[in-house]
Amino acid sequence: MDENVAETGMTDSVEDLMVLDEAPADLVLEVWEPTGDAIVDAALEDIRGLETAELGEHVEIFSSIHDQLRGRLTDLSDTARS
Repeated sequence: MDENVAETGMTDSVEDLMVLDEAPADLVLEVWEPTGDAIVDAALEDIRGLETAELGEHVEIFSSIHDQLRGRLTDLSDTARS
């Protein structure tokens, strides 16, 4: 057995990876479930949008998502301190 696999349980072989199309339906979960928080849900919807976005747009999208979630956490923190 490959030493890396033995230590981490992971493999470097592309052939050993399961493609989503090959995964049993009961193992595939929805990308996200609504949280009830409009800002968090919008960020999760942006993550879903990565599927159709050009690869070059991913950094900008992730940065925007990060900013949205950081802002929400700051809002929650400020509310908790009040």
